[in-house]
Amino acid sequence: MRLASHLRRSRHGVYSFRLVLPASLRAVLGQREIKRSLGTKSPTAARLLAYHLSARMIPIVEEAKRLAAHFDPDRIDADSIRKLIVEGLRIGADGSVSADRLETTPGREAEELRAFSTMIDRARTRLGQRMAGEPTAAQLAERDELAAAIGLPPRAPSPPVDVPQRLDEAIAAWLSHLGSLAGSTRKAYATALAGFARAVGGPDALVHSIARAQCIRYAEGLLTQTSAGKTLHPKTVRAQINASELFMKWAVGNGRHAGPNPLEGVARPSPTRSDEGGAEAFTLDELKLIFEPERFNDAKRPHQFWAPLIALFTGARANEIAQLRLQDLEPVDDLPCLRIAHDPRGENPTRTKNADSTRTIPIHSELLRLGLLDYIEDVRSAGGTRLFPHLPADSMGKREKYISRDFNEKHLPEVGVHQPRRKVFHSFRDTVETTLHANDAKPVQIDEFVGHKAEGMGAARYKAKYTPAQFAELVLPRLRYPGLDLSGLCYSRGRWNDWLSANIKP
Repeated sequence: MRLASHLRRSRHGVYSFRLVLPASLRAVLGQREIKRSLGTKSPTAARLLAYHLSARMIPIVEEAKRLAAHFDPDRIDADSIRKLIVEGLRIGADGSVSADRLETTPGREAEELRAFSTMIDRARTRLGQRMAGEPTAAQLAERDELAAAIGLPPRAPSPPVDVPQRLDEAIAAWLSHLGSLAGSTRKAYATALAGFARAVGGPDALVHSIARAQCIRYAEGLLTQTSAGKTLHPKTVRAQINASELFMKWAVGNGRHAGPNPLEGVARPSPTRSDEGGAEAFTLDELKLIFEPERFNDAKRPHQFWAPLIALFTGARANEIAQLRLQDLEPVDDLPCLRIAHDPRGENPTRTKNADSTRTIPIHSELLRLGLLDYIEDVRSAGGTRLFPHLPADSMGKREKYISRDFNEKHLPEVGVHQPRRKVFHSFRDTVETTLHANDAKPVQIDEFVGHKAEGMGAARYKAKYTPAQFAELVLPRLRYPGLDLSGLCYSRGRWNDWLSANIKP
Protein backbone atom coordinates (compact mmCIF):
# COMPACT_ATOMS: atom_id res chain seq x y z
CA MET A 1 0.00 0.00 0.00
CA ARG A 2 1.33 3.41 -0.93
CA LEU A 3 1.34 5.88 1.97
CA ALA A 4 0.07 9.43 1.70
CA SER A 5 2.85 12.01 1.67
CA HIS A 6 1.99 13.14 5.22
CA LEU A 7 2.30 9.65 6.72
CA ARG A 8 5.44 7.74 7.66
CA ARG A 9 5.76 4.22 8.99
CA SER A 10 8.62 3.24 11.31
CA ARG A 11 10.48 -0.06 11.15
CA HIS A 12 8.30 -1.17 14.07
CA GLY A 13 5.11 -0.51 12.09
CA VAL A 14 4.00 2.58 14.02
CA TYR A 15 2.66 5.46 11.92
CA SER A 16 3.61 9.10 12.38
CA PHE A 17 2.28 12.35 10.97
CA ARG A 18 4.63 14.61 8.99
CA LEU A 19 3.95 18.15 7.84
CA VAL A 20 6.70 19.64 5.63
CA LEU A 21 7.00 23.37 6.21
CA PRO A 22 7.30 25.88 3.37
CA ALA A 23 10.86 27.00 2.65
CA SER A 24 10.17 30.51 3.95
CA LEU A 25 9.00 29.21 7.35
CA ARG A 26 11.85 26.78 7.89
CA ALA A 27 14.09 29.64 8.97
CA VAL A 28 11.35 31.24 11.10
CA LEU A 29 10.27 28.02 12.82
CA GLY A 30 13.76 26.57 13.19
CA GLN A 31 12.86 23.20 11.66
CA ARG A 32 12.10 21.62 8.30
CA GLU A 33 8.96 19.77 9.33
CA ILE A 34 6.51 18.97 12.10
CA LYS A 35 6.45 15.29 12.98
CA ARG A 36 4.22 13.55 15.56
CA SER A 37 3.83 9.88 16.41
CA LEU A 38 0.25 8.69 15.93
CA GLY A 39 0.74 5.73 18.27
CA THR A 40 -1.01 3.25 16.00
CA LYS A 41 -0.12 0.50 13.56
CA SER A 42 -3.48 0.69 11.81
CA PRO A 43 -3.35 2.52 8.47
CA THR A 44 -7.04 3.44 8.69
CA ALA A 45 -6.64 4.92 12.17
CA ALA A 46 -3.46 6.66 11.08
CA ARG A 47 -5.27 8.41 8.20
CA LEU A 48 -8.04 9.64 10.51
CA LEU A 49 -5.59 10.91 13.12
CA ALA A 50 -3.50 12.59 10.40
CA TYR A 51 -6.53 14.45 9.06
CA HIS A 52 -7.28 15.62 12.61
CA LEU A 53 -3.72 16.82 13.15
CA SER A 54 -3.67 18.57 9.76
CA ALA A 55 -6.77 20.51 10.77
CA ARG A 56 -4.96 21.65 13.90
CA MET A 57 -1.43 22.21 12.62
CA ILE A 58 -2.03 24.01 9.34
CA PRO A 59 -3.82 26.93 11.05
CA ILE A 60 -0.87 27.17 13.45
CA VAL A 61 1.49 27.57 10.50
CA GLU A 62 -0.76 30.22 8.97
CA GLU A 63 -0.92 32.00 12.33
CA ALA A 64 2.88 31.96 12.53
CA LYS A 65 3.09 33.67 9.17
CA ARG A 66 0.54 36.25 10.24
CA LEU A 67 2.27 36.91 13.55
CA ALA A 68 5.61 37.46 11.88
CA ALA A 69 4.07 40.32 9.91
CA HIS A 70 2.13 42.00 12.71
CA PHE A 71 3.81 41.25 16.03
CA ASP A 72 4.49 44.31 18.19
CA PRO A 73 5.46 43.18 21.71
CA ASP A 74 4.86 46.63 23.19
CA ARG A 75 1.23 46.81 22.04
CA ILE A 76 -0.20 43.54 23.19
CA ASP A 77 -1.44 42.59 26.64
CA ALA A 78 -0.16 39.66 28.67
CA ASP A 79 -3.37 37.61 28.30
CA SER A 80 -3.21 37.85 24.51
CA ILE A 81 0.48 36.97 24.57
CA ARG A 82 -0.20 33.92 26.73
CA LYS A 83 -3.02 32.82 24.46
CA LEU A 84 -0.91 33.10 21.31
CA ILE A 85 2.04 31.25 22.78
CA VAL A 86 -0.05 28.44 24.09
CA GLU A 87 -1.54 28.05 20.62
CA GLY A 88 1.77 27.19 19.08
CA LEU A 89 4.91 29.30 19.55
CA ARG A 90 7.94 28.40 21.72
CA ILE A 91 10.93 30.77 21.90
CA GLY A 92 14.24 29.00 22.41
CA ALA A 93 17.37 30.46 23.98
CA ASP A 94 18.88 30.85 20.52
CA GLY A 95 15.79 32.59 19.17
CA SER A 96 14.42 29.54 17.38
CA VAL A 97 10.71 28.79 17.28
CA SER A 98 8.79 25.53 16.88
CA ALA A 99 5.20 24.98 15.89
CA ASP A 100 4.25 23.19 19.09
CA ARG A 101 2.40 23.78 22.32
CA LEU A 102 4.19 26.47 24.31
CA GLU A 103 4.40 27.60 27.89
CA THR A 104 5.22 31.14 28.96
CA THR A 105 6.92 32.24 32.12
CA PRO A 106 4.55 34.30 34.28
CA GLY A 107 5.73 37.88 34.39
CA ARG A 108 8.16 37.42 31.46
CA GLU A 109 5.68 37.38 28.61
CA ALA A 110 6.77 40.71 27.08
CA GLU A 111 10.47 39.81 27.40
CA GLU A 112 9.89 36.53 25.61
CA LEU A 113 7.94 38.31 22.88
CA ARG A 114 10.77 40.80 22.37
CA ALA A 115 13.17 37.85 21.97
CA PHE A 116 10.75 36.43 19.43
CA SER A 117 10.69 39.73 17.55
CA THR A 118 14.52 39.76 17.43
CA MET A 119 14.48 36.23 16.13
CA ILE A 120 12.05 37.25 13.39
CA ASP A 121 14.47 39.96 12.26
CA ARG A 122 17.33 37.45 12.07
CA ALA A 123 15.12 35.00 10.23
CA ARG A 124 14.20 37.66 7.69
CA THR A 125 17.89 38.30 7.04
CA ARG A 126 18.60 34.59 6.60
CA LEU A 127 15.60 34.18 4.36
CA GLY A 128 16.63 37.14 2.26
CA GLN A 129 20.06 35.55 1.79
CA ARG A 130 18.49 32.24 0.78
CA MET A 131 16.18 33.97 -1.65
CA ALA A 132 19.19 35.56 -3.30
CA GLY A 133 20.41 32.10 -4.28
CA GLU A 134 19.12 30.05 -7.14
CA PRO A 135 15.68 28.92 -7.66
CA THR A 136 13.29 28.21 -10.50
CA ALA A 137 10.50 30.56 -11.52
CA ALA A 138 7.93 28.39 -9.72
CA GLN A 139 10.01 28.35 -6.53
CA LEU A 140 10.50 32.10 -6.69
CA ALA A 141 6.75 32.64 -7.05
CA GLU A 142 6.10 30.42 -4.02
CA ARG A 143 8.75 32.21 -2.01
CA ASP A 144 7.37 35.62 -2.94
CA GLU A 145 3.93 34.53 -1.75
CA LEU A 146 5.26 33.13 1.52
CA ALA A 147 7.54 36.13 2.05
CA ALA A 148 4.55 38.42 1.71
CA ALA A 149 2.69 36.30 4.26
CA ILE A 150 5.35 36.82 6.92
CA GLY A 151 5.92 40.48 6.14
CA LEU A 152 9.12 40.46 4.10
CA PRO A 153 9.51 43.30 1.61
CA PRO A 154 8.99 42.27 -2.03
CA ARG A 155 11.99 40.71 -3.71
CA ALA A 156 13.66 43.04 -6.15
CA PRO A 157 12.91 41.90 -9.70
CA SER A 158 15.80 40.35 -11.58
CA PRO A 159 17.15 42.60 -14.30
CA PRO A 160 16.01 41.43 -17.72
CA VAL A 161 18.48 39.71 -20.00
CA ASP A 162 19.22 41.34 -23.33
CA VAL A 163 19.60 38.14 -25.34
CA PRO A 164 17.59 35.16 -24.05
CA GLN A 165 19.31 32.17 -25.57
CA ARG A 166 19.53 28.40 -25.35
CA LEU A 167 22.67 27.04 -23.76
CA ASP A 168 23.91 25.16 -26.85
CA GLU A 169 23.46 28.27 -29.01
CA ALA A 170 25.28 30.45 -26.47
CA ILE A 171 28.19 27.99 -26.22
CA ALA A 172 28.56 28.01 -30.00
CA ALA A 173 28.49 31.82 -29.98
CA TRP A 174 31.16 31.97 -27.28
CA LEU A 175 33.48 29.57 -29.06
CA SER A 176 33.05 31.59 -32.23
CA HIS A 177 33.73 34.79 -30.29
CA LEU A 178 37.08 33.36 -29.12
CA GLY A 179 38.31 33.31 -32.71
CA SER A 180 41.29 31.26 -33.87
CA LEU A 181 41.82 29.03 -30.88
CA ALA A 182 44.24 26.15 -31.06
CA GLY A 183 42.33 23.01 -31.95
CA SER A 184 43.21 21.28 -28.68
CA THR A 185 42.05 24.28 -26.65
CA ARG A 186 38.78 24.52 -28.57
CA LYS A 187 38.15 20.81 -28.03
CA ALA A 188 38.92 21.10 -24.29
CA TYR A 189 36.49 24.04 -23.95
CA ALA A 190 33.78 22.23 -25.92
CA THR A 191 34.17 19.09 -23.79
CA ALA A 192 34.00 21.06 -20.54
CA LEU A 193 30.92 23.00 -21.62
CA ALA A 194 29.13 19.87 -22.83
CA GLY A 195 29.47 18.50 -19.29
CA PHE A 196 28.39 21.82 -17.81
CA ALA A 197 25.29 21.85 -20.02
CA ARG A 198 24.31 18.34 -18.93
CA ALA A 199 24.63 19.36 -15.28
CA VAL A 200 22.48 22.50 -15.46
CA GLY A 201 19.52 21.30 -17.48
CA GLY A 202 20.77 20.21 -20.88
CA PRO A 203 21.55 22.05 -24.13
CA ASP A 204 17.97 23.36 -24.38
CA ALA A 205 18.16 25.15 -21.01
CA LEU A 206 18.08 28.94 -21.15
CA VAL A 207 21.33 30.60 -20.10
CA HIS A 208 19.63 33.25 -17.98
CA SER A 209 18.00 30.56 -15.80
CA ILE A 210 21.33 29.03 -14.68
CA ALA A 211 21.56 29.44 -10.91
CA ARG A 212 24.43 29.32 -8.47
CA ALA A 213 23.17 26.20 -6.69
CA GLN A 214 23.21 24.34 -10.02
CA CYS A 215 26.78 25.47 -10.58
CA ILE A 216 27.84 24.31 -7.13
CA ARG A 217 26.30 20.89 -7.76
CA TYR A 218 28.06 20.75 -11.15
CA ALA A 219 31.46 21.48 -9.59
CA GLU A 220 30.92 18.98 -6.77
CA GLY A 221 29.74 16.38 -9.28
CA LEU A 222 33.00 16.62 -11.23
CA LEU A 223 34.89 15.46 -8.14
CA THR A 224 32.98 12.17 -8.15
CA GLN A 225 32.78 11.75 -11.92
CA THR A 226 34.67 8.80 -13.34
CA SER A 227 36.29 8.04 -16.67
CA ALA A 228 37.47 4.53 -17.51
CA GLY A 229 36.82 3.57 -13.90
CA LYS A 230 38.94 6.39 -12.43
CA THR A 231 37.90 9.71 -10.92
CA LEU A 232 38.89 12.80 -12.88
CA HIS A 233 42.31 14.25 -12.10
CA PRO A 234 42.04 17.41 -9.93
CA LYS A 235 43.77 19.35 -12.71
CA THR A 236 41.07 18.23 -15.16
CA VAL A 237 38.31 19.21 -12.73
CA ARG A 238 39.87 22.62 -12.22
CA ALA A 239 40.30 23.19 -15.97
CA GLN A 240 36.68 22.27 -16.71
CA ILE A 241 35.28 24.55 -14.00
CA ASN A 242 37.56 27.38 -15.16
CA ALA A 243 36.36 26.98 -18.75
CA SER A 244 32.71 27.04 -17.65
CA GLU A 245 33.35 30.12 -15.51
CA LEU A 246 34.89 31.91 -18.50
CA PHE A 247 31.82 31.06 -20.54
CA MET A 248 29.44 32.39 -17.86
CA LYS A 249 31.55 35.55 -17.53
CA TRP A 250 31.04 36.11 -21.25
CA ALA A 251 27.31 35.34 -20.88
CA VAL A 252 26.94 37.99 -18.17
CA GLY A 253 28.94 40.55 -20.12
CA ASN A 254 27.02 39.91 -23.33
CA GLY A 255 23.44 40.00 -22.14
CA ARG A 256 22.73 36.27 -21.88
CA HIS A 257 22.65 36.18 -18.05
CA ALA A 258 21.63 38.93 -15.64
CA GLY A 259 24.55 38.17 -13.32
CA PRO A 260 26.41 37.96 -11.11
CA ASN A 261 28.45 35.12 -12.58
CA PRO A 262 27.05 32.05 -10.77
CA LEU A 263 30.36 30.16 -11.11
CA GLU A 264 32.56 32.90 -9.69
CA GLY A 265 34.12 31.72 -6.45
CA VAL A 266 32.72 28.19 -6.68
CA ALA A 267 35.17 25.83 -4.97
CA ARG A 268 37.49 23.76 -7.10
CA PRO A 269 40.58 21.64 -6.31
CA SER A 270 43.58 23.74 -5.35
CA PRO A 271 46.69 23.23 -7.46
CA THR A 272 49.40 21.13 -5.83
CA ARG A 273 52.72 19.90 -7.08
CA SER A 274 51.38 16.37 -7.38
CA ASP A 275 48.32 17.67 -9.28
CA GLU A 276 50.35 19.56 -11.80
CA GLY A 277 53.08 16.98 -12.25
CA GLY A 278 55.21 19.78 -13.71
CA ALA A 279 58.30 19.10 -15.81
CA GLU A 280 61.66 19.62 -14.14
CA ALA A 281 64.95 20.79 -15.64
CA PHE A 282 67.43 18.16 -16.71
CA THR A 283 70.59 17.93 -14.63
CA LEU A 284 74.04 18.00 -16.22
CA ASP A 285 74.41 14.24 -15.71
CA GLU A 286 71.04 13.65 -17.38
CA LEU A 287 72.01 15.83 -20.34
CA LYS A 288 75.20 13.80 -20.75
CA LEU A 289 73.12 10.61 -20.93
CA ILE A 290 70.61 12.14 -23.35
CA PHE A 291 73.28 13.41 -25.77
CA GLU A 292 75.73 10.52 -25.42
CA PRO A 293 77.29 10.63 -28.94
CA GLU A 294 77.23 6.98 -29.95
CA ARG A 295 73.56 6.51 -29.18
CA PHE A 296 72.35 10.01 -30.17
CA ASN A 297 74.14 10.00 -33.54
CA ASP A 298 72.28 6.79 -34.34
CA ALA A 299 68.93 8.62 -34.61
CA LYS A 300 66.76 7.09 -37.33
CA ARG A 301 64.72 10.18 -38.18
CA PRO A 302 65.56 13.91 -38.49
CA HIS A 303 63.28 15.01 -35.63
CA GLN A 304 64.92 12.51 -33.26
CA PHE A 305 68.27 14.23 -33.82
CA TRP A 306 67.39 17.89 -34.28
CA ALA A 307 64.34 18.50 -32.07
CA PRO A 308 66.11 17.84 -28.72
CA LEU A 309 69.10 19.95 -29.78
CA ILE A 310 66.90 22.86 -30.90
CA ALA A 311 64.98 22.63 -27.60
CA LEU A 312 68.26 22.67 -25.63
CA PHE A 313 69.34 25.95 -27.22
CA THR A 314 65.98 27.73 -27.60
CA GLY A 315 63.62 26.49 -24.86
CA ALA A 316 60.94 26.21 -27.54
CA ARG A 317 57.88 24.02 -26.99
CA ALA A 318 57.60 20.71 -28.84
CA ASN A 319 54.90 21.91 -31.21
CA GLU A 320 56.71 25.19 -31.87
CA ILE A 321 59.66 23.14 -33.12
CA ALA A 322 57.55 20.58 -34.96
CA GLN A 323 55.70 23.18 -37.03
CA LEU A 324 58.73 25.28 -38.06
CA ARG A 325 58.65 26.23 -41.73
CA LEU A 326 61.73 26.91 -43.81
CA GLN A 327 60.50 30.49 -44.16
CA ASP A 328 60.74 30.73 -40.36
CA LEU A 329 64.47 29.92 -40.52
CA GLU A 330 65.83 32.85 -42.46
CA PRO A 331 68.35 35.59 -41.59
CA VAL A 332 67.31 38.83 -39.92
CA ASP A 333 69.88 41.64 -40.14
CA ASP A 334 72.44 39.07 -41.32
CA LEU A 335 71.82 36.86 -38.26
CA PRO A 336 70.53 33.31 -38.82
CA CYS A 337 67.23 33.32 -36.95
CA LEU A 338 64.39 31.09 -35.86
CA ARG A 339 60.90 32.57 -35.88
CA ILE A 340 58.01 31.18 -33.80
CA ALA A 341 54.99 32.43 -35.77
CA HIS A 342 51.22 32.38 -35.35
CA ASP A 343 49.82 32.01 -38.85
CA PRO A 344 46.70 29.81 -38.60
CA ARG A 345 45.28 30.90 -41.95
CA GLY A 346 48.47 30.67 -43.94
CA GLU A 347 49.13 28.18 -46.71
CA ASN A 348 51.32 26.26 -44.26
CA PRO A 349 49.48 27.10 -41.00
CA THR A 350 51.19 27.48 -37.64
CA ARG A 351 49.83 28.26 -34.18
CA THR A 352 51.29 29.49 -30.92
CA LYS A 353 50.02 29.00 -27.39
CA ASN A 354 49.35 32.73 -26.92
CA ALA A 355 50.37 36.15 -28.19
CA ASP A 356 53.53 36.21 -26.04
CA SER A 357 54.75 32.99 -27.65
CA THR A 358 55.44 34.69 -31.00
CA ARG A 359 59.09 35.68 -31.18
CA THR A 360 62.18 35.78 -33.36
CA ILE A 361 65.43 34.63 -31.80
CA PRO A 362 68.93 34.13 -33.23
CA ILE A 363 70.09 30.56 -33.84
CA HIS A 364 72.67 29.52 -31.25
CA SER A 365 76.24 29.08 -32.50
CA GLU A 366 76.27 25.47 -31.29
CA LEU A 367 73.34 24.61 -33.57
CA LEU A 368 75.19 26.23 -36.45
CA ARG A 369 78.30 24.18 -35.64
CA LEU A 370 76.23 20.99 -35.55
CA GLY A 371 75.08 21.67 -39.13
CA LEU A 372 71.52 22.96 -38.82
CA LEU A 373 71.87 25.21 -41.88
CA ASP A 374 73.13 22.24 -43.92
CA TYR A 375 70.08 20.23 -42.86
CA ILE A 376 67.79 23.11 -43.87
CA GLU A 377 69.29 23.10 -47.35
CA ASP A 378 68.84 19.33 -47.56
CA VAL A 379 65.14 19.69 -46.72
CA ARG A 380 64.77 22.39 -49.35
CA SER A 381 66.47 20.24 -52.01
CA ALA A 382 64.16 17.33 -51.10
CA GLY A 383 61.13 19.54 -51.81
CA GLY A 384 60.10 20.17 -48.22
CA THR A 385 58.68 23.45 -46.95
CA ARG A 386 58.87 22.62 -43.22
CA LEU A 387 61.88 21.76 -41.08
CA PHE A 388 60.39 18.31 -40.47
CA PRO A 389 58.23 17.77 -43.57
CA HIS A 390 57.51 14.17 -42.60
CA LEU A 391 55.58 15.08 -39.41
CA PRO A 392 51.80 14.97 -40.08
CA ALA A 393 49.26 17.31 -38.50
CA ASP A 394 46.83 15.71 -36.07
CA SER A 395 43.12 16.52 -35.77
CA MET A 396 44.03 19.61 -33.73
CA GLY A 397 46.51 20.88 -36.31
CA LYS A 398 49.52 20.00 -34.13
CA ARG A 399 52.60 18.15 -35.38
CA GLU A 400 54.40 17.38 -32.11
CA LYS A 401 53.16 13.79 -31.59
CA TYR A 402 56.20 11.94 -32.88
CA ILE A 403 58.70 14.33 -31.31
CA SER A 404 57.19 13.81 -27.85
CA ARG A 405 56.54 10.09 -28.31
CA ASP A 406 59.99 9.20 -29.63
CA PHE A 407 61.79 11.24 -26.99
CA ASN A 408 59.61 10.52 -23.93
CA GLU A 409 58.68 6.91 -24.57
CA LYS A 410 61.78 5.63 -26.37
CA HIS A 411 64.92 7.70 -25.95
CA LEU A 412 64.61 8.75 -22.31
CA PRO A 413 63.75 5.24 -21.02
CA GLU A 414 66.64 3.79 -23.04
CA VAL A 415 69.15 6.17 -21.40
CA GLY A 416 67.62 5.80 -17.93
CA VAL A 417 66.35 9.36 -17.50
CA HIS A 418 62.59 9.20 -18.02
CA GLN A 419 60.25 10.07 -15.14
CA PRO A 420 56.57 10.41 -16.14
CA ARG A 421 55.46 14.06 -16.13
CA ARG A 422 58.78 15.12 -14.58
CA LYS A 423 61.59 14.34 -17.02
CA VAL A 424 60.10 14.77 -20.49
CA PHE A 425 60.69 16.81 -23.64
CA HIS A 426 59.16 19.85 -21.97
CA SER A 427 62.00 19.66 -19.42
CA PHE A 428 64.27 21.34 -21.99
CA ARG A 429 62.19 24.46 -21.49
CA ASP A 430 62.89 24.41 -17.76
CA THR A 431 66.52 23.59 -18.45
CA VAL A 432 66.99 26.69 -20.60
CA GLU A 433 65.27 28.96 -18.08
CA THR A 434 67.25 27.51 -15.17
CA THR A 435 70.53 27.91 -17.07
CA LEU A 436 69.83 31.52 -18.04
CA HIS A 437 68.85 32.43 -14.47
CA ALA A 438 72.01 30.79 -13.15
CA ASN A 439 74.07 32.83 -15.61
CA ASP A 440 72.47 36.14 -14.55
CA ALA A 441 70.24 36.82 -17.53
CA LYS A 442 67.49 39.31 -16.70
CA PRO A 443 64.05 37.76 -16.05
CA VAL A 444 62.38 39.89 -18.73
CA GLN A 445 64.97 38.71 -21.28
CA ILE A 446 64.39 35.08 -20.31
CA ASP A 447 60.60 35.42 -20.51
CA GLU A 448 60.73 36.94 -23.97
CA PHE A 449 63.35 34.50 -25.25
CA VAL A 450 61.30 31.40 -24.31
CA GLY A 451 57.90 32.97 -25.08
CA HIS A 452 56.48 33.63 -21.61
CA LYS A 453 54.33 36.61 -20.67
CA ALA A 454 56.61 39.28 -19.24
CA GLU A 455 56.00 39.99 -15.54
CA GLY A 456 55.29 43.49 -14.28
CA MET A 457 53.44 46.39 -15.87
CA GLY A 458 56.59 48.03 -17.18
CA ALA A 459 57.79 44.94 -18.98
CA ALA A 460 54.37 44.04 -20.29
CA ARG A 461 53.22 47.47 -21.49
CA TYR A 462 56.07 49.89 -21.96
CA LYS A 463 59.03 47.89 -23.27
CA ALA A 464 59.67 47.22 -26.93
CA LYS A 465 60.41 43.60 -27.79
CA TYR A 466 64.02 42.56 -27.95
CA THR A 467 65.51 42.32 -31.42
CA PRO A 468 67.45 39.23 -32.56
CA ALA A 469 70.64 41.29 -32.33
CA GLN A 470 69.90 42.15 -28.69
CA PHE A 471 69.19 38.49 -27.90
CA ALA A 472 72.48 37.55 -29.57
CA GLU A 473 74.33 40.03 -27.33
CA LEU A 474 72.44 39.62 -24.04
CA VAL A 475 71.05 36.08 -23.92
CA LEU A 476 72.96 33.63 -26.15
CA PRO A 477 76.30 34.10 -24.32
CA ARG A 478 74.52 33.04 -21.12
CA LEU A 479 72.95 29.95 -22.69
CA ARG A 480 75.89 27.65 -22.16
CA TYR A 481 76.32 24.25 -20.52
CA PRO A 482 79.79 23.87 -18.97
CA GLY A 483 80.62 20.20 -18.64
CA LEU A 484 78.35 19.12 -21.51
CA ASP A 485 80.54 18.07 -24.42
CA LEU A 486 78.62 17.93 -27.72
CA SER A 487 81.72 17.78 -29.92
CA GLY A 488 80.99 14.18 -30.80
CA LEU A 489 77.68 15.16 -32.43
CA CYS A 490 77.51 16.38 -36.00
CA TYR A 491 75.11 16.25 -38.94
CA SER A 492 76.30 14.66 -42.20
CA ARG A 493 75.10 16.52 -45.29
CA GLY A 494 72.49 14.55 -47.26
CA ARG A 495 71.99 12.03 -44.46
CA TRP A 496 68.18 11.80 -44.80
CA ASN A 497 67.61 13.24 -48.29
CA ASP A 498 66.26 10.08 -49.94
CA TRP A 499 64.10 9.23 -46.95
CA LEU A 500 62.71 12.80 -46.76
CA SER A 501 61.86 12.85 -50.47
CA ALA A 502 59.77 9.70 -50.00
CA ASN A 503 58.05 10.76 -46.76
CA ILE A 504 56.95 14.38 -47.16
CA LYS A 505 53.52 14.95 -45.60
CA PRO A 506 51.06 17.74 -46.40
